[in-house]
Amino acid sequence: MQEAVSATAVDHVVKSAKALRDEGRPDLAADLLSREADLASAKADFLYLSLLIALDDNAPLQAALVRSLERLPPQALIPAPYLKLLFRHAERCCLPDARLELVLPKGWRSAKRDPELAGVLRAASRRLTLRRRLRSWCASRASLVSLGLNCMPWSVPNHWGLRRIEDFVDLHGPFDHGANKLQLVMRALESDFTDYCTGEDISSVETNGGHLTPIRKDVGAVWNHHLGAYWVSDDFQRLRQTMARQAQNFREACRRDDVVFIMGKAPIDYPARPLGFLERLNHALERHTGQSHNRIILLNEYAQSAASRWADDWTLVVNCPYPQASYLWYEDETADTPEGMEYERGWIAQVLAGLMRWGLAERGDAQSAPLASVN
Repeated sequence: MQEAVSATAVDHVVKSAKALRDEGRPDLAADLLSREADLASAKADFLYLSLLIALDDNAPLQAALVRSLERLPPQALIPAPYLKLLFRHAERCCLPDARLELVLPKGWRSAKRDPELAGVLRAASRRLTLRRRLRSWCASRASLVSLGLNCMPWSVPNHWGLRRIEDFVDLHGPFDHGANKLQLVMRALESDFTDYCTGEDISSVETNGGHLTPIRKDVGAVWNHHLGAYWVSDDFQRLRQTMARQAQNFREACRRDDVVFIMGKAPIDYPARPLGFLERLNHALERHTGQSHNRIILLNEYAQSAASRWADDWTLVVNCPYPQASYLWYEDETADTPEGMEYERGWIAQVLAGLMRWGLAERGDAQSAPLASVN
């Protein structure tokens, strides 16, 4: 009887939280769940974590994931959607391998009844093995700070253990979640973000899914991780506050001795064409780092072949063409395939080699093969 009463109470709080979310207040919904719901319930915790992800506030999300993984029962049948969310975001949130190794066995009983979940767990296990192998060759000691222009410089290094657990919070900057154009990024750096995300510069569009998406009127930025009325209402107040907080993270990160900037989807064709924007980019970064030369890694996803080239002692160009024109790096199902893992680990290994040249990566076993095929 007590279990039935408890389940009813959970259902009531979850229903109320969903109503708040649907009214455009995921913050109030998350607060309600944290205060009144039993988050040991997969139903309540699934909603709670989903709300934290939508709120783009990494500290409470990471802490909640740690608690969720710790309280997973070792033998119980657990809903597959909940487990998939836990394991995928545990990797993204820079949780250490040792913690993932402890909790992976807890999901296998449930995976016997769900082939898709089994695929997620197999991919997580395979990626753990590959990450260990990669770090046995070389391990990063750098603070990798994303300059956009898409989400890949933020997401993929997290997935492959290149950032410390605390960096998931401390290095979360304004260019991590969204699509930005190069000229806007440089203007934001030059102006210390004063005109990056202001009410008069922002509008919103409705996506095919019916979500309101904040966008700069000059189309210099699309904040496609900040969907819905919560981010759009009150003259984009919450978006502006979030970007201001993340800009402060960026300023503080720039003062670290081990900072390395990484830009994805860089508009380059090096060495066929010179990096004409590099001098301006370094000058813009100097305002924040105090250095006229800054360590910069430029990713070129549209190159003809995979390779890395040094433009100068401070600038590494990593050619990392997609395996095929239709490749969608940001799809979980794609990243979990052997092809996806091969692709990501390939350019991550090139980044690590660059960090080693800068003295920001520890050399491991020289006999390891960081680019070996994924089995």
